[in-house]
Amino acid sequence: MKPKHALARLLMLSIILTALPATSAHIAIAQDKKDVADESTEDGLRFRLSEGSEKREPARPNHLAPTTSLSETETQNLLARLPGVKTEASDTLDFNLRERSLPPPRAGETIQSAFVPPASGAPASLPNTTAPLEVLRFAPEGDVDLAPGLSITFSQAMVAVDSQEEAAASVPVTLTPQPKGKWRWLGTQTLIFQPEVLGGRLPMATNYTVDIPAGTKSVLGNALPQAKTFTFATPPATLKNTYPKGESEPRDALMFLEFDQRIDATSVLEKIRLQPESSGLRLRLATPQELAAEETVKDLVKQSQEGRWLALRAIDSNGSTKDALPADTNINIIIPPDTPSAEGTSTTTAQQGFTFKTYSALRVRDAQCGYKDRCSPFD
Repeated sequence: MKPKHALARLLMLSIILTALPATSAHIAIAQDKKDVADESTEDGLRFRLSEGSEKREPARPNHLAPTTSLSETETQNLLARLPGVKTEASDTLDFNLRERSLPPPRAGETIQSAFVPPASGAPASLPNTTAPLEVLRFAPEGDVDLAPGLSITFSQAMVAVDSQEEAAASVPVTLTPQPKGKWRWLGTQTLIFQPEVLGGRLPMATNYTVDIPAGTKSVLGNALPQAKTFTFATPPATLKNTYPKGESEPRDALMFLEFDQRIDATSVLEKIRLQPESSGLRLRLATPQELAAEETVKDLVKQSQEGRWLALRAIDSNGSTKDALPADTNINIIIPPDTPSAEGTSTTTAQQGFTFKTYSALRVRDAQCGYKDRCSPFD
């Protein structure tokens, strides 16, 4: 065989042998892909079950280290090397017993006697003293805003402990002026006066004088060496609430005034002045019909105490209330000094009052025209 042909065959054989494994591999991969494709065509998950067996590990015994017990002598020598145990105070406690029960109550003693023993002169419990009688305390005094009552305390007992009716008959004090009310004793040394009218207070606008005459005696027979006099006073009428208060009120506005005490409406009206003054312009008391027609004033009357208010209306020279007040004007209602009260004789010492403003003339014309082009600009 020629070398040239032999070399060509050898090369051909090498190529064939090299290509055979690759072809087998491609065939195997293709087969695997086919198997996977066949498996993926089935729906859901697949499980394979097989028999199981329990595996138990054999128990391993614990091997103890070999030991030898110490002898008694060696044990004592070892314990002797330890420090001594200190004893604390709290280591030893007594037995904790519960609290003892209370002793049973003792039977009471019934005393067969009257609650108020019969009078037999001065009480035995009173101190035997010859000191003169004194007035320790009294109230009110000076100018006060309100006087709910009167109280006086003496240094010694003034009455025996008995019924209030009998004790109240012994009143060594004079109150001037004295309104309706009752005197009564708190204990044996304090005397009080309680008024019966005006909500449990003394009348306002009044100057009071309290007199305790010299020679007033206590139940021990000791006398007051000098007369005792003190005074107090309640304030005159003070303006509390007013109406109207706006900046654009009608020219026939109903006016309302409330005070902190009872007044006489007619007497107060005689004192009230209206500014600016105008010929023929004056004030009069409002009628019941006018009060009922004005809702705001009617509510103010309901909220006020009886006898403490008055309602006014301005009238012109013809006696008419319509447009009696000047237009676009600050109206001043003035309550001058010396205005009286219905509770006492004291009169006011300072000027009081309030202010409001009436409609402008232009607004009155617009209101009459209904705020439309009904009126001529020259009307």
